[in-house]
Amino acid sequence: VGMSVSASQIEQAILALHNSQNPHQQEQANLFLLSFNESEAAWGISLELLTRSPALLVQFYAANCLYSK
Repeated sequence: VGMSVSASQIEQAILALHNSQNPHQQEQANLFLLSFNESEAAWGISLELLTRSPALLVQFYAANCLYSK
């Protein structure tokens, strides 16, 4: 995951992972998020998602990402 990743892209991937009916889309979202978790960008974007996203699923993911860092 490059540094050009946005909070919106991460939020979309989280929602796709959990809400998509397409197994390929879920797999791609999972791989993308695993890579994101290892990036330096995960710190700032997770903080942003934790404070701005109304979706509890996204807030949980962001909090978990920060906790695992």
